[in-house]
Amino acid sequence: ITFHTVDDALREDHDPRKAYRLMLEEFSRMGIRDCDLFLLPESVEFVGARSFALSDLLTPIGTLTQGKIDVPEKPQPIVFQELLSQILARYDHVSECIIGGVIAGNELLGVAAMDSETLSDHGQLMAYLNLGFALKHLQMIATERELNEILNQNNLLLKRQSQHDEMTGLLNRRGFMNHVSQTLGSSIGQSGTILYLDLDGLKFINDTLGHEVGDHAIKATASVLRQCLPEGTILSRLGGDEFVACITTDGQLERQRVIGAVKRATEHYNDTHSNPFELSISVGSAEFTIDESTSSLIPQIMAEADEHLYKMKRRRKGSRRYQNENGDA
Repeated sequence: ITFHTVDDALREDHDPRKAYRLMLEEFSRMGIRDCDLFLLPESVEFVGARSFALSDLLTPIGTLTQGKIDVPEKPQPIVFQELLSQILARYDHVSECIIGGVIAGNELLGVAAMDSETLSDHGQLMAYLNLGFALKHLQMIATERELNEILNQNNLLLKRQSQHDEMTGLLNRRGFMNHVSQTLGSSIGQSGTILYLDLDGLKFINDTLGHEVGDHAIKATASVLRQCLPEGTILSRLGGDEFVACITTDGQLERQRVIGAVKRATEHYNDTHSNPFELSISVGSAEFTIDESTSSLIPQIMAEADEHLYKMKRRRKGSRRYQNENGDA
């Protein structure tokens, strides 16, 4: 058995069963007619230890019976105490069999039984050593693969965290800019609109009802916008009470229709939820035609939409009703 044989088997199809089969094929070429391989659930360090405990169960990973190989797809563990009786029953047709621990360095990995009629003592020792090192190599490959999977998952999580707002789950500014750049690159010639949206009266809510209620209002705003904006909208929370959305269409976007949808969704939320505040969302917009340079102009278009929002809110602040309901937003 060579490391390269086992390594190639795993790298080809990530199937340890194929590696086990290759081990038994190698044993067969060595002249061994019968062999049983069992793995411990976890390897046990035994060198230097005064005593060590073995698991109650062993997992059979492959058998060689009169030259025929069987590697079970779903092996059924056996009780360790029954191992000896099972092996002796299986090998009643041979004059001599050997049972030994599969060892790699200072670790016991499992147990192997094989007929010893065709191998010298030295051959038997080499078979056990080769088997131990091969299984340890498989174990290291599996551990490396598991660590790589964990690392990839952590990288994906960090990437998501770096591009999403923790409170609402929406994209943050960085995530918004990245997604807009990718989307616009495949939407040349279409119309687009940037919506700058503001949760009215958040400071008043925080000052009079507390920041916990203010956080609830922010989450409610995110939920309302998710539901009422058109499919495919790139929606982000920039921070505080500010949200931004990018919408692309095949033709001229009906800006008033979208603003009307936001207003109706907000009214529906207020009618169906009992909160100590009344949700209100202001909207400013800027329209554009998508071309090769649009991605670089997004900050400028966002500033234009924000300016429209500011002018609209400045006009509304003269309203006594607005001041009573929202304070100094």
